[in-house]
Amino acid sequence: MKHPEHIYICDNSAEGLLSAIYQSYYSGDNVYDILFDENYQVNFTYKYRKIVTNYDEAQKVAYAIKKKISVLAFENIINTWLSETPLCGHNILEYVRLGFKIGYNVDNMLTQKNVAFIHSMNQKVAFETHRFLGLIRFSKLDDGTYLSIIDTDHNILPLIGDHFADRLSTEKLIIYDERRKNAVLSDTGDWIIANNIEMKDIKISSDEMYFRKMWQRYFETIAIKERTNKKLQRSFIPARYWKNITELKT
Repeated sequence: MKHPEHIYICDNSAEGLLSAIYQSYYSGDNVYDILFDENYQVNFTYKYRKIVTNYDEAQKVAYAIKKKISVLAFENIINTWLSETPLCGHNILEYVRLGFKIGYNVDNMLTQKNVAFIHSMNQKVAFETHRFLGLIRFSKLDDGTYLSIIDTDHNILPLIGDHFADRLSTEKLIIYDERRKNAVLSDTGDWIIANNIEMKDIKISSDEMYFRKMWQRYFETIAIKERTNKKLQRSFIPARYWKNITELKT
């Protein structure tokens, strides 16, 4: 008799995913997919199990993937999970299972659908991460904290925290993902990700408003009206990002 397939539910952190992968190997469950706890609807075809994040188990899985497959494979897995794409957990599981069988050569099997999915999602997340390293703008608040509000397709906060915490290591800063209501909180180089944050009563400093207007005026002044090409602008910076970029705000 075939055992019913399971779907594991975990938090959306890398450690949550790795804990679920660990349990999928040692529980005896026939696991079809891994979802994070804010992104699923019950399908009565499957049995659901909530996985509690266990950092020791997560560390063991991370070590095993890096040793038995590759460090690159581990990065592919984390980026795919951060893509938050439907069935990303399923494809990660199949990729890991195949990787544990054949080792680092798994990334050469690009005709295998799970491997192709992993590579595609990794590229999309890496591209958006790289894009936002250049697009993020900070505003100074009344208390001296620097704030940036972003709205991204993928959950890239864990991938950009180090960069900005190091770059602005003498400042307090917040990078707020308004879609997911999570934020990077950094204080002089040290940073964490805080979840379920509501941004209310934000007070931009008067100096910041002055310089923001000056920057917008500069952007408008250097533009050549007759050569404005909105289509080309969108190819570099999609219109959905414009609301968070100082010089493109209306």
